[in-house]
Amino acid sequence: MFLLHPDAFLCDLGILLLVAFGASVTVASWVWMRQTESGSVLKAIVGFVGLISFLGFLLTVYGSFIEPRIIVTTHATVTQRLSGGLKIAVVSDLHVGPYTDAAFVRSVVERVNTELPDMVLMPGDFIFGSESNLEDFKPLKA
Repeated sequence: MFLLHPDAFLCDLGILLLVAFGASVTVASWVWMRQTESGSVLKAIVGFVGLISFLGFLLTVYGSFIEPRIIVTTHATVTQRLSGGLKIAVVSDLHVGPYTDAAFVRSVVERVNTELPDMVLMPGDFIFGSESNLEDFKPLKA
C-alpha cells in the first residue's frame, strides 16, 4: 500500500524522497571519489558526506520497512503472589492501517492467543485512520 493510501501519501512520499536522496548522494559521492586523486581535502569532505548519506539511507529503510515488522515478546514474572496467577498480554503500537496489513495483525493475534492470556491490554497506537481497522482484532481471546 506504499504511496497508495491518501491518509499516508505525504509521509510515504517523504520516505521515498529520503531513500532516493540518500542513495543518489551515496552513489554520486562514491563515483566522484573514485575519479579524484587521493590526498585532497575536498575528497575527504565528499567521502564524509557520502558516508552520512549512506547511513541516513540505511536508517530510513530500517525505520520505515524493517523495524515496524518486528514483533517483540517479553515475559516478566511478578514476585507479588496472586491466588490463581494472572497472565496479561500487552499489544501496542501496531498502527493498523495503510502500513500494516491484515496478515500482520492476524500473526500478532495468533501469537497473543498462543500465550493464553487472562487479559489483553491495548494501551494505544493500534489503529491509523478509520475505526473499521478494529475488526482485525476481533479474534483476540482473553
